[in-house]
Amino acid sequence: MSRISFVSFLLYHGALCLHAFLLETSTPAKSVGGPVTNVGNDNHYSALIELLMDEKQHRYQLEQRVAALEQSSGSTQQATRILQLENFVKHLENDLSSVKQSLAQQLNKSNTVDHLAHVISDRSAICTQKYNDLSHRYDVLHTRFNTTNTKLAEVEEKMSNLDQLKGINQLQTIDSLQKEVNSLHSKTDQLFSTSNARSQDFLALYNKTVMSEKKIANMGKTIKTVEVELNQTSSSITANVSEQVQNIERRQNITNLDLKDKISKSSRQVALTTCLSSDIQTSSNAVLKFSDAKTFAGINNLAAFKTTGLFTCEQAGLYLISVTINSHTTGIFSIDHNNAFIIKAYTYNRAGSPETDHISTAVSAVVLNISDTISVRTENALYVHSIYTCMTIIKIK
Repeated sequence: MSRISFVSFLLYHGALCLHAFLLETSTPAKSVGGPVTNVGNDNHYSALIELLMDEKQHRYQLEQRVAALEQSSGSTQQATRILQLENFVKHLENDLSSVKQSLAQQLNKSNTVDHLAHVISDRSAICTQKYNDLSHRYDVLHTRFNTTNTKLAEVEEKMSNLDQLKGINQLQTIDSLQKEVNSLHSKTDQLFSTSNARSQDFLALYNKTVMSEKKIANMGKTIKTVEVELNQTSSSITANVSEQVQNIERRQNITNLDLKDKISKSSRQVALTTCLSSDIQTSSNAVLKFSDAKTFAGINNLAAFKTTGLFTCEQAGLYLISVTINSHTTGIFSIDHNNAFIIKAYTYNRAGSPETDHISTAVSAVVLNISDTISVRTENALYVHSIYTCMTIIKIK
């Protein structure tokens, strides 16, 4: 009977915990980019009603079983029913655990939806900011375009004014010449009147008149020639100025392109650090092949360098070259520029033991043109260890 009371206490306590869990109201309703929804509360209420109905039904069944146990006689039947009742309690606990897991999954899904809503909101704000920036840039470009059109109209107006000034100057020159012609005509008239008054000087005056007319004709031709030459000179000057301006612009563009190309080439980075991949026994006059590239930048023919051991310059400039050799043999190696050495280094084994290694380093700066080669060559047979045997090439300028 005590076990029955204990089981009843457990069931009652579990029902109270479940009731408290389902009636918990501290969890706020989730809102994702719109009005507040009560989906979680509706699920709580539905689950709560179902569990209350199950709890009432199971409590009724439990009371019937307890009454049956109290009326039944025999310890064996009572123990069997107590075991059944314990199994029933475990079943109720499992149902309670499943309900808790289901509610936890729903809360996790709700949190995931909230996170996605925040991410979408942030991306929308970023897109809005980018659109405002593009709109501002378009307004600035439109303002600059209008300013350029205004300045172009002012330049055209000034050119038109200059052309008008040239025409006025030419008209003034012709007017002065016309005045001179008119003056000559008046003098000629005076001569004719004088010739009428003085018959003796008629022939002389007539000759002078003929000469004056010839001069006038010559002056007319001269005036026309001057006008033609003036027009030709003006056209020639205009053409020459336009051609010179175009040449200057063309040279300036070429200079700018060359300058940009030189700046671009000088700013390109070239760097290579590579080591031997394994120990090797070299012969005399052998080229070392550093095939284990550690770091490289601005190099397109790295595969050929690994195969041949020759570094081919792709960008002209000033380079710094460093070579470190680790060997237990005595010998000489050199850094060669286009197969001609620029610096040599000496490896020496003082102990005379093959287990004693010695590290030698050669460093040199050299100006390389495109297609120039750099290599490391041994003058005599050397046994070179891969560890600490490396080569570094850096473009300084």
